[in-house]
Amino acid sequence: MPPFFCLSSHRSRFKKGFSLMELILVLGIIGVLSLVLIPRMRVVPAVRLSSAVDRVISDMRFTQRLSVTRHAIYGVFFDIPADLYYVFEGDDTTDQISNPHDLGPFVNQLNQGIFKNVHIDSASFDGSQIVKFNVFGEPLMGDTNDTMVVLGEVVLSNGISTRTIFIEPGTGHIHN
Repeated sequence: MPPFFCLSSHRSRFKKGFSLMELILVLGIIGVLSLVLIPRMRVVPAVRLSSAVDRVISDMRFTQRLSVTRHAIYGVFFDIPADLYYVFEGDDTTDQISNPHDLGPFVNQLNQGIFKNVHIDSASFDGSQIVKFNVFGEPLMGDTNDTMVVLGEVVLSNGISTRTIFIEPGTGHIHN
């Protein structure tokens, strides 16, 4: 039997720890995994915030188009302390419409699910948390049905960064 077989069988009988090579290999694997995973963990809050901004813009545009196609006033109410908003019809903010996707109330709750840690910091439409749209898609002041004269804003944040959604007075163009 060659001498190296004798050494390996002798060594395995008395081995009680890890070799230096095994420790270096494990530390190398941990290092590579941390290089890959840590940047991804930093990206998740930004993706959640971006998704929430896209959802709010989409829902506001939907509400605006609903006003135009149905020739009626529809609006969006932002409940800042509850981190939610909902779509309503007419002047009564409690008259919530049904969501066309699931036929439940058209309410979107932030700070949970895919929007975890995303908050509504502020919503201001000529001093109101309500924006309505007339039959031409023009934004209206929340408490009255007068055309909005200043830039409307919704501010969302995730604790790291902030994104603002704007509604242009007159045209009703919604963008970020």
